[in-house]
Amino acid sequence: MERERRIVGEVLASTSLAVAGEIITGTILISWREFFRLIPGLLVLVPVALDLRGCISSTFAARLGTGIHLGLVGRELGFNDELKQNIFAVFAQASIVGPFMGILAYALLRALKMPSASLLVLVFISTVGSVLAACIQTWITIAIAFLSAEKGLDPDNVTIPLCTMMGDFVAGGSLVIAAKLWLLMGIAGL
Repeated sequence: MERERRIVGEVLASTSLAVAGEIITGTILISWREFFRLIPGLLVLVPVALDLRGCISSTFAARLGTGIHLGLVGRELGFNDELKQNIFAVFAQASIVGPFMGILAYALLRALKMPSASLLVLVFISTVGSVLAACIQTWITIAIAFLSAEKGLDPDNVTIPLCTMMGDFVAGGSLVIAAKLWLLMGIAGL
């Protein structure tokens, strides 16, 4: 019964933090609504980017949790081959999914005859945003997984909810940074 209480406590605590973080993320996204109007079609990328970042981060977190339980990864093992392969998988997914998001968003907006920035704009923003989010979120996920294990918590119970929440915040911010980069380059009309 003690084991069950511990699991419920860990899951409840991490899920409660994730819910609070999601509310904060939603509030931040609402505050950016005027910015999203600057580039037609940008808003279509937001739910996709948030969802995909959560999916990629949570699968990475699950692999890390398994690796920690099996003794294949951990702070004491350093930047070993197992960790490198998992990080490579995250960046491969982000590099493939990023352009695909932009292409799909553009095609959908055109098919529905809705206002849209050019294909180049949406692919640039979704790709840069996806890769930037992967750069940030990968290290956050590793830190949470390793820290939870060091504190005696089960990374499977803690890492996934927290990384999914952080992934939403990071993905939203990364899309905004990528869009601002595009606008700063002065070629938003392409």
